[in-house]
Amino acid sequence: MLLANVGYKKTIDFAKKIWILKNNGLLHIIQVSEEIENCAWSIFEKFNRDKLWSYTDCTTKAIMEMLNINEVFTFDRDFEQMGFVKKP
Repeated sequence: MLLANVGYKKTIDFAKKIWILKNNGLLHIIQVSEEIENCAWSIFEKFNRDKLWSYTDCTTKAIMEMLNINEVFTFDRDFEQMGFVKKP
């Protein structure tokens, strides 16, 4: 969506900033493993009978649980439904 909303140059500039943060140890990027993917699908199947959580949200939930994170900066109310503390 970034490319569609701001264009190629700004997307590339953003990616460069992300890599600078990563290389300086200020950002940790987690690769989705098969274990995380399986957990995310389990969450998706278990809770989406009456919810509309995206697969991406379910993957985020799986990772947050794996890392014992209970607060999230988001405007997405799904994370409150998941039991996380939503900020702001």
